[in-house]
Amino acid sequence: MKIVLMRHGEPASPAALWIAGKQFGDWVRSFDQGGIKEAMLIPEETRRLATNIRLVIASDLPRAKESAARLARKTMIDPDLREARIVEAFRTSLHAPASFWLGVARLAWWLDLAASEEPIAVARARAERVADKLILLAREHGRVLVVGHALFNTLIARRLRTLGWSGPPVPPSRYWSLATYKPPPRNPR
Repeated sequence: MKIVLMRHGEPASPAALWIAGKQFGDWVRSFDQGGIKEAMLIPEETRRLATNIRLVIASDLPRAKESAARLARKTMIDPDLREARIVEAFRTSLHAPASFWLGVARLAWWLDLAASEEPIAVARARAERVADKLILLAREHGRVLVVGHALFNTLIARRLRTLGWSGPPVPPSRYWSLATYKPPPRNPR
């Protein structure tokens, strides 16, 4: 029994685009509607692992759905796997790359320093529910591949490790990267 957390392929939306801080929310909404780069190659390790998985489940955001579709013919879609809703509002006209604003927003969200649509405590609770659901699916299907997002995969991984599953404390954040989690050994009676 295994749960494999994977980050989606590289988004087609440019993160290097310079925007004003007050435009960040619009950029996030546009980014969330974008898919992945068509020309991006899937790493061989990822492709090989996907052929041995019985269930592929993905977030309902286009970048995750498109990534899953490139790996498997049949995919289960779960909106609960969406990326955490980080801070989207900055009250400044200062221009910087969208990736800069994304980093600031993630840090402010992670440290609970600014209001967001989904505060970190709410996202953690959702990740706990998702992890519990993934464990049930892994029991049923043996191996489950989850095509999700960097931040939310980290929250799922924390829950799995809290429940005694082995795997990396923080899943890698590279596009198409994988992190495998295995259940705790059974206690012999």
